[in-house]
Amino acid sequence: MGEVLFLADKSLTITNERPDENINTDIISCGFNGNFIYRSFLNFDISSLPYNAFITSAILQLFLIDDYFKCFSKNLYVYMLKEDFGDFTTYNQQPKFYSDYIRTNISYKKYGLINVNITNFVQRWMSGETINKGLLLRCEENKKSLVAFGSKNNSQYSAIPKLYINFIKPKIYDEGKFIDVKEEVFDLNFINEGYSRSFDVSRMIIGSFIIKNTGFRDVDVCVDVSIDGITWIRDTEKRICISQSDILVPKYYGKYYRIYTYTNGEGSVNVKFIYQVYK
Repeated sequence: MGEVLFLADKSLTITNERPDENINTDIISCGFNGNFIYRSFLNFDISSLPYNAFITSAILQLFLIDDYFKCFSKNLYVYMLKEDFGDFTTYNQQPKFYSDYIRTNISYKKYGLINVNITNFVQRWMSGETINKGLLLRCEENKKSLVAFGSKNNSQYSAIPKLYINFIKPKIYDEGKFIDVKEEVFDLNFINEGYSRSFDVSRMIIGSFIIKNTGFRDVDVCVDVSIDGITWIRDTEKRICISQSDILVPKYYGKYYRIYTYTNGEGSVNVKFIYQVYK
């Protein structure tokens, strides 16, 4: 397993206070100050990663410099960009972005480091599902929520945005055998409780379940583990809010895995199971 650190190589802020300009200083801002909206962009060049790397985790680390309007509920929203940003980017000329996002509650923090799990985004970049054009950062834009983070231009190393990536690179083994990276995607619709089919993971090295809640209720999602496909034990469990995604990495080894879901009424999730196996 490898771990690598990337520093942001581009950062920018835009605001409708200056709709035909951009702001490129030692901070980036996002949110609403009661009069104007601020949004920011970040880019990390991860092209040095092995092309066949299997991403096990990707953590975006930001340094909160100022929270101008402290409140009990404040969220940071991170989106993937569809288009490049640069000197040409303004509030009136913004890059397009994907509608799905990663939400992180930052109301508990007044100053210092904030970690955002963007594993799903980086996995999609590496798989070729989407192209890495950078990230959009937003806070709530219908209430006072303005915050400032360190930018790539910050003189303090600790305040520069960072991306920590853990990955596995397939290796060549004796007898000329390789490791294969496989992926299975399916929807699971259910009422109250749901079970996926079981997966035979006896040849698996490592794997992750990426779950997106596509229904209209929060859903509790678990990975069940079994040695015989009959008796099941609960492993990793998370609650996934409406329209949100999360990643479940099993802690225990067994011969079979399956996904268990629960909600009060009708529920729906999209499941992507990415795993490495011996050929």
